[in-house]
Amino acid sequence: MTIGTPTMTEAEVVEWEEKCRVGTLFGVIKMRHGTRLLYSRYGCRCPLCRGAERQYSQSRRALQPKSEPKPRQRLGIQHGRLTTYGYHGCRCVECRAAHRAYYQRGEVAP
Repeated sequence: MTIGTPTMTEAEVVEWEEKCRVGTLFGVIKMRHGTRLLYSRYGCRCPLCRGAERQYSQSRRALQPKSEPKPRQRLGIQHGRLTTYGYHGCRCVECRAAHRAYYQRGEVAP
């Protein structure tokens, strides 16, 4: 094969350009941006697709009922302590308040 010789006939070039124009090159249909499909399945992170994902997430969160986390029920756990938050993973109101107060004082975690 020499450099500069065409590898496609004129008919193939016309077909190629038509597929490029329509957006069906290689059997892939050109998709619209601003959809969740491009964001979730194809990983597009353009502002339009991110906006569509944000709108979907906000609507899903709005449908979920708001509730406080339930305290973990284990023997020997005292709620409202930093250790209960950290070691036992409790996220009840008292344990979160203890965790927040500890770090607002500027102390270093044990």
